[in-house]
Amino acid sequence: MRIRKVETAKEFEKSVDEYITMGYELKSQGEANALLKKGGYGSIVVHIIIFIFTIWWTIGLGNLAYALYSNSKSDEILLKIEE
Repeated sequence: MRIRKVETAKEFEKSVDEYITMGYELKSQGEANALLKKGGYGSIVVHIIIFIFTIWWTIGLGNLAYALYSNSKSDEILLKIEE
């Protein structure tokens, strides 16, 4: 998790909007902080490759494991107003 500090409430709101525009999802927001997470379940190309090479042995569980791993390793940012 990365922490980014901003000086003013106006800069805080602008930063939240910028991260949402970049594809981050707002998980929680208070008056002085916000938690944003970039969601994702992995690349579709990798899912197809895993499906092709492991469907016989894993019955699709390889794709599920990859999706869960990709989601758990996604980027999180905590925005704070510095006082």
